[in-house]
Order: sequence, then C-alpha cells, then structure tokens
Amino acid sequence: MNGQPASSLNSSSGRVPGREVLPSGAPRKFLTFSFFLFLLVALTYFGLSVGYKAYLNRDIDKLEGALNDLRFEVPQEEQDELVSFFSQVANIKKVLDEHVIASNFFSVLEKNTHSKIAYTNMDLSVADRKIGLSGVAADYDALVTQLAIFESVPEIERIVLDNSQRNEGVVAFRVTLTVDKGVFNFKERAPIPQSNSEPTEPETQ
Repeated sequence: MNGQPASSLNSSSGRVPGREVLPSGAPRKFLTFSFFLFLLVALTYFGLSVGYKAYLNRDIDKLEGALNDLRFEVPQEEQDELVSFFSQVANIKKVLDEHVIASNFFSVLEKNTHSKIAYTNMDLSVADRKIGLSGVAADYDALVTQLAIFESVPEIERIVLDNSQRNEGVVAFRVTLTVDKGVFNFKERAPIPQSNSEPTEPETQ
C-alpha cells in the first residue's frame, strides 16, 4: 500500500486536488435557513403593514369624531341662520355696488367749483357717463379758471365747452363732463382734494 502513488489515492477517494469538498448536507441546511429568514421578513412586513394601517385608521376616526362633535356644538338652525345672513350681506353689497347714485357727483362738484360760478341746470346720462352743466360765470376769466379746475379733478375724464355767451353782464355757458364710471356707484371713496378755486394773484412790487 505504501508503494501506491499519491494520484491513485486521490482519485480513489473522489476528491479533486486543490478544491475543498463541502459536507453533503450543507446545501439543504442553507436552503432551509434562507426559507425561514424570508418567512420571518414577510411576517414582520405583514404585521407592520396591517398594524400601522389600523393605527392610522383609528387616528382618522378620532379626528372625524372630533370634527363632528365640533359641528354639533352649533345647532343646525343657527348654522342655517348664519349662512342666510352672510348670503344676504353679499347680495346687499352687490346691489349697492351696482346702484346708481347721482348725488356722489354733487360732492365732487361742490368741492371743485369757482366762487364766481353758479349752476342753473344739470342733466345726467348714466349709460354714457356724461353730465351736462348749464350755468353763469361772472366773466370769461372765471369760466376759463373753472374749466382748468375740472381738468385737475381725477373723477372727470373729459371736458367739452358746448357754448358760452355774454348776457346781461354775465357769461352764460354749458359744459359737458365725461366722468369715471365709479362716480355713480355706492362705494367708499377716498377724500377728494379740494382744488384752489380762488387763484392767487401775483403780488405787485
């Protein structure tokens, strides 16, 4: 036996030179371990998924219950009254915003009229946003000054002097003003600055 070559011994035992041979039961043990590990991970994921979802659903139910309790604290009748009240307020505001109020222009006219001007008649066309004014001026200088005052009023967009003539010591005239559309609406307006109706004469040396 001692006389046999080493290569014969290796081939008879089934071993390949230079390679480690695993025990015959190792692959089965590895597969079993992998299966149990996968099963453990799957069960853990399923447990967390179901449990966390149930936890979230409980929180949602609590929030919905709190909202319902808060809603029931105000009786349904009072809720309906509040809705009706705010609806009426909105409707009234809309009506007032669209309502035509010619008296708004009176304030503009009062603050921007020369002391030597007197109006005798006024006619109004809301659709065209035009106001016709007839009046008398003490002289042509006063009339020219009045037209300049109208030019400085933000609410007045256009001024047309229809006619003017001297009559019995005064100047009769008619002027047509085109005004901003907001003049006739019922809205809070900023204070209108009063124009200088009496131009200051330069001092003589």
